[in-house]
Amino acid sequence: MAGCEHVQNALDASEQALNTSQNIRENLEGVTNGSGSSFPQGSAQTISLEQIWNDYKQSSAAASSKWEGKTVILSGKVQGVEKKKRMPTVNENSPSVTYYSVTIQDLKNTECSALVSMNENSSTTRKVLALRTGDTVSISAKLSETSRFLSGSISSSVYSFENGLLK
Repeated sequence: MAGCEHVQNALDASEQALNTSQNIRENLEGVTNGSGSSFPQGSAQTISLEQIWNDYKQSSAAASSKWEGKTVILSGKVQGVEKKKRMPTVNENSPSVTYYSVTIQDLKNTECSALVSMNENSSTTRKVLALRTGDTVSISAKLSETSRFLSGSISSSVYSFENGLLK
């Protein structure tokens, strides 16, 4: 048992080092490219789906106020990728919009997952088409909706994010 705990501690330390490295790279990109990117330096907090879920379990109202509409950086394992069309409503005179829906699962808590919508454009399409089930990804996205399910003694959560960008 002690060996498993040692391995888990090493995995946790490696993940933390990777996250720190990624944050440094993102901060440097924000400083050096001056592109006016949708996710400027310091605007998105790196967080796990499990952390968001824990906030919702403590107080749904407080968590909604804290997270909904906020841009965050998530890491997770790809569970699936779909190309979809969003049809306009009856009152809209706009054409349908094609987008990608990427389903990711929290790296530690497999009961937490997210559906991330990504607009179709040349940069996104190239990156999304390269994704495979089981790949680990980091995505910047805005939390738009939460759903929590309780089935017997097994609870799970699914979050919907929009405006996703692969890192």
